[in-house]
Amino acid sequence: MKKTIRKDRIVKFLKNSLMHKITILIVFLVILNLLFPTQHLGVPVLKEGNIADKDYIAPYTFAIRKSNEELEEERRQAMESVTPIFRLDEGVRNESMQRLSTFFQRYERVDSLMTETPEENKEDLRKLAEDIIIQILDRGLVEDLSIVYFGSKREAIVLKKTGEEKRVEILDVKSAIMFTKERGMELLEGNEKKVMALVEIVNKTIIPNLIYMKEETDEKRRLAADNVKTTKGVVLKGEMIARAHDPITKEAIEKLSSLAIETGGERVNTEIFGRNIIFILSILVLLVLLYFLNRYILFDTKRLLLIAIIYLLLLSSASLVVRSGISVYVIPIAMASVFFAILIGEKAAMASCVPLSFLLAMFIGFGRTEALFCFPVAIATVFVASRIKRFSDFSKVIPFVTVISVVVACGFEIYKGGGYKVVLNSLGFAAIGGIGSGVLAVGLLPLFERGFRITTDLTLVELTDLNRPLLKALSIQTPGTYNHSILIASMVESIASSISANSLLARAGAYYHDIGKLKNPLYFIENQKERGNPHDTLRPKVSSTILRMHVKDGIERAKREGLPEEIIDIIREHHGRTLMESLYYKAKEEDPNVSEDDFRYGGPSPNTKEAALVMLADAVEASIRSLKNPTAVRIKEQIDRIIDKRVEDGELDNCDITQKDLKKIRDSFYPILLGVFHPRVSYPQESNQGNNKLKGKNYS
Repeated sequence: MKKTIRKDRIVKFLKNSLMHKITILIVFLVILNLLFPTQHLGVPVLKEGNIADKDYIAPYTFAIRKSNEELEEERRQAMESVTPIFRLDEGVRNESMQRLSTFFQRYERVDSLMTETPEENKEDLRKLAEDIIIQILDRGLVEDLSIVYFGSKREAIVLKKTGEEKRVEILDVKSAIMFTKERGMELLEGNEKKVMALVEIVNKTIIPNLIYMKEETDEKRRLAADNVKTTKGVVLKGEMIARAHDPITKEAIEKLSSLAIETGGERVNTEIFGRNIIFILSILVLLVLLYFLNRYILFDTKRLLLIAIIYLLLLSSASLVVRSGISVYVIPIAMASVFFAILIGEKAAMASCVPLSFLLAMFIGFGRTEALFCFPVAIATVFVASRIKRFSDFSKVIPFVTVISVVVACGFEIYKGGGYKVVLNSLGFAAIGGIGSGVLAVGLLPLFERGFRITTDLTLVELTDLNRPLLKALSIQTPGTYNHSILIASMVESIASSISANSLLARAGAYYHDIGKLKNPLYFIENQKERGNPHDTLRPKVSSTILRMHVKDGIERAKREGLPEEIIDIIREHHGRTLMESLYYKAKEEDPNVSEDDFRYGGPSPNTKEAALVMLADAVEASIRSLKNPTAVRIKEQIDRIIDKRVEDGELDNCDITQKDLKKIRDSFYPILLGVFHPRVSYPQESNQGNNKLKGKNYS
């Protein structure tokens, strides 16, 4: 039962849009804090060799901190200086002597090592082995020294039971054997057989008498490393750290870094608190601007997430640039403006760029003039990027953005009074930033489109190319449907902008709304020509099923062709839940109890203005095409009747279309349809005499 309740809560959370927005906000703030370059708390980030833009004077006395490399080296040396600690097992000496005596009591062992050896020589050899074993054990013997870390000397501290300790160079078994061999060669006058016997005797009888105290040794080494001082000098209050217009030295960098750490240590809590207040205020500014400029985005979690990701993408690059000490002019500010302008629209892009510029200035450092560089570049780029309609336009936009970046950077550098070399260097970085922004935008834009399933004007322009294979197939296989779609596209495009709809999306939706008719083109009257209507031989219910299927077939074809979801929705919704009236009334003549549901399209009703426009244009055009004598008055009446019928049936309830919008639609459809279906003056008949003279003119 508890698992079921927990699962229900998780599902409820995942479906709650408000919780999604709160989660995005929290994650956004956490990542912002991680990205923020805290090393410049009141102190600018400089690199060795940079030219100081002002005098840097110590505001108070502070210690110079050692670099991480210096600390690491000194701690390593301190740890190496700690001698390993061993405990002496004092009982081992007696045990070794006992083993030696036992060894010599069994003559066969000695005889096997030295044949033809007099008894007195064996006794001498035993005494020599005993002396060497005592010498080795006095120095200290361990099994294997490779497990012990020594410094430059193989010296150890040996602790006795009494608490006494001594420093000695200890031996392991291998080195003890070498010691025995050397002593044997010296005392046995180079007699190799005796030396080999001595070595074998010592090897078989001696026992290691030292036990390595690893924990105690490691603890002493840790304390030694911890006791290494982290500072190496003091800077007094008022002391000059770096002079204006002089190169920054390594010593100055160390002092400024120490000052930054010192300042941060004093202000860390208040700085984090104040920083997050500014972060939250920036987000509030963004939300307020979006409310006034494009409030619909506030209800679109997907686009809010998109804005957050673009913010983090640019701020992470800014953090990287600031931390590395590269010129801030290289930050790809224009890239974000291009993304905003194309993916969420010009007004929302303006709203997004204002707080983003403020956050960038905060990352760069409010005390730096270059921090103001972001705002003019971002806003100017939005104006330019909003005019991009196809990818080829980037070839014009990238140079323009580069020029904007260079001009703004030039203005700031001249204002700062830098030399011509500094100005030229900054202009170079600004040019790299401008070009890089354009290149990154071209490369990453398709990823954002696919990842967030956003259909941009760039994609729509490509989709409305009449040379696309799908539209070519429509023109060849279903010429009537193709011409009908072209006319519908003209109708919806002419009015879309006036009612705040996307004209490009409406036109693309009109082009593709009937692609389902490619499967059975002859069952639709506009494609039948003079072949007769196959529905005349079918029962009304069968005909309704065939007509209804063109919507489903269109959706399947659109998915196979990879068309955007917005266009698939228009295909799905362009008939809504409307009734196939002619078939329904024909069926009712045969069976008065026939259900309307069998003759309605599957829906749903339009959810966007673009889908509603295609529905109205499709229905109005089809009905007027069926008029036998389409006069201006009859066309006007038919437009009003069809639109009123859709409103009455509730087909427009789900989309944000007002009565004012509907009046604009009526007024826009009328002249287009009148121009297509207007009455024509008929040609007079030719004379029966065959003189082929025309007695009339065509006023069409």
